Amino acid sequence: MQIHHKGDVEIEERSRTMELAMRHASKMIEQMLTFARKDKPKMAVMDLRPFFKETSKLVDASLPENIRFGLCCAEDAPLTVNADATQLQQVVMNLITNAKHAVADIEQPEIELIIDREAPSPSQLETYTWDMHGEDWCRISCRDNGCGIARADLEHIFDPFFTTRGPGEGTGLGLAMVFGAVQNHHGMIDVQSSLGEGTTFTLYLPCYESEAVEIDVESTVTIDGGGRTILLVDDEPELRRILAELLKGEGFHVLEAVDGREAVRIFDAEGDSIDLIVMDVVMPNMGGVAAAVEIRQRNADVPILFQTGYGEQAQIQAAGAIDNAQSLKKPVMIPELFRAIDAAIKG
Repeated sequence: MQIHHKGDVEIEERSRTMELAMRHASKMIEQMLTFARKDKPKMAVMDLRPFFKETSKLVDASLPENIRFGLCCAEDAPLTVNADATQLQQVVMNLITNAKHAVADIEQPEIELIIDREAPSPSQLETYTWDMHGEDWCRISCRDNGCGIARADLEHIFDPFFTTRGPGEGTGLGLAMVFGAVQNHHGMIDVQSSLGEGTTFTLYLPCYESEAVEIDVESTVTIDGGGRTILLVDDEPELRRILAELLKGEGFHVLEAVDGREAVRIFDAEGDSIDLIVMDVVMPNMGGVAAAVEIRQRNADVPILFQTGYGEQAQIQAAGAIDNAQSLKKPVMIPELFRAIDAAIKG
């Protein structure tokens, strides 16, 4: 039975609300899969100094120009830890995102990352029950001068689904994933905050004295965009903006689309000038694979880089059936993405 309700404002509004709720639920499920993922962290002994100098490039690209950002790394002591570089980068970017929201209405907003060698206090250590390794610690602090957190909320901020933001502004899984990642690293996390006086999140990770190995996040990968055009397709506006800024910095001209449907429209208008498509797989309105099928009907040669998330096996298989396409599993480290872009463009 088909129900016609054209012009019925109340039903149309309910339909829009349901659609937004389903999209919100979809994003929440993706975060839950990440939070509960069973694949083990890829641990390696790494030096935090080059790691944070590289990560700070992502931070700079993700923050509005009015926010003053600072990075301070101690130079007088070893800062080596045993860590999963991808997880640690996710943790840092999550804390930066929270700080960005906290300073949104501040007249002179500031965010600072401080990395040094400092042990937690005895009282802090007493609150943690899992096994600790060694007596030396690296400390990572993310400080902002934002709105602060109410005392009543502080004890709940690491609880899954707890959030102080309004509907549609967050699932409340971010800090729970941060907490879980810190536990994976046999570390601990502390938060100090007062309303109107800002917030400081402090991570403590055990120090390792052995020689650090090189990891992808530390390496500086540059590519020559040479004025080539990339069509960047992703429904996450912040992620899309960060990637667009990084690609523009490498000399690319970047066209942006919020979903597969808009990507097809842009390709119809600009297809002759597009050298590469970087496209998310799961998006509202039209997903990446469906968009790629339509684009292939117009152009059989333009290379496509899909970005696929955890638990998207069916979409990965479908993407594999697209000619001249490659899939990268999220989260994609910037050096890995740049190398894939360089290889795809050079053919």
